Amino acid sequence: MNFGAGYSAQQYIALVGIASTDFPFVGDNAAEVITHFGDKCSQVWDMDAGTLIIQAAEKITLESKMVLASQDLQVQSNINAGGDITDNKASMAADRLIYNGHIHGYTDDGVDMTTAITKSSQ
Repeated sequence: MNFGAGYSAQQYIALVGIASTDFPFVGDNAAEVITHFGDKCSQVWDMDAGTLIIQAAEKITLESKMVLASQDLQVQSNINAGGDITDNKASMAADRLIYNGHIHGYTDDGVDMTTAITKSSQ
């Protein structure tokens, strides 16, 4: 715990604790800043690695107009979207229209599906 006055290092004290089994240190890496929020949530900022880990027992909710990832996004489980998903070419809804309208194969009679569809629409 540090108590300081202003921007000068001339007026401060530092109280250092001693680790014990009753009150152990949070971590042994001096480059990590670890904050616990009760028993079910914590964050670990590793200043050397440039990483931030946010841990929550149940869920993390981000409430904002947009969440921006400036680099790759890696997901190690399922993705559930309440809306459409779009890449730099098209949305998945647009891709479904293309896929659903695309036909391959033959009818039970051995007729090319493209020919069968063309004849039935005439």
